[in-house]
Amino acid sequence: MNIKNLAITVTALAMTPFANAALININLTAGAADETGLTGPAGGAGETWHQISGASGAAGSITITTNFGLTAFDPPVIDLPMLRGSMTEFGKGVDNRTVAISGLENGGTYDIWMVSFRNQGDFNGQAEQYAGWWSTSNATTSASDQFIDARGAVNNTSTFVDGYNYVLFENVEADGSGNILFTGTAGDLLDGSVNAHRFGLNGLQINQVVPEPGSLALLAFGGLLALRRRR
Repeated sequence: MNIKNLAITVTALAMTPFANAALININLTAGAADETGLTGPAGGAGETWHQISGASGAAGSITITTNFGLTAFDPPVIDLPMLRGSMTEFGKGVDNRTVAISGLENGGTYDIWMVSFRNQGDFNGQAEQYAGWWSTSNATTSASDQFIDARGAVNNTSTFVDGYNYVLFENVEADGSGNILFTGTAGDLLDGSVNAHRFGLNGLQINQVVPEPGSLALLAFGGLLALRRRR
């Protein structure tokens, strides 16, 4: 299979000081015709979405690069438009794909929702459902490996469910160059010892975590105390 890198560049939204500020929302349309009224998982930002089809995207300061090379489109019978299109691959357990986010604040902290869902019948009449792991070494408070599994469940295309069609990585810390790297691994186990299933990415929500006013006041007060002690 000829895999090509997909580079997506999107425009960052203006930051709101002293709040959990929405930074960027990305929807991978994969050619879906009806992707209006987008929302994301609870806790994320659903106001402004950058809809990306193929390798094209709006110019901006944040770049998302992935080597998922195929597109999958599910029909509009799926209630949530965000779940209708995705970048996808057939995985073989250790057949990993990466999603690199760059252009972030150096050492900044982010909550990141990774949405992965597909429910499309194949030529044998069987539903192809995503199962796989999202992993990042940049995690701090959340587990670095999180599993998404839509197999054997009642088809739910109208509700975001943690662990079924998305996972949330909280307080993910960008490195000193402003980068965060995710790896997607299709299959049941990270070591690839069980037959893999199709896996992919429908979209991302990226919120920068910034201190609330009270926290900033405490930090400033602590700094003043330290300064007085030194004097």
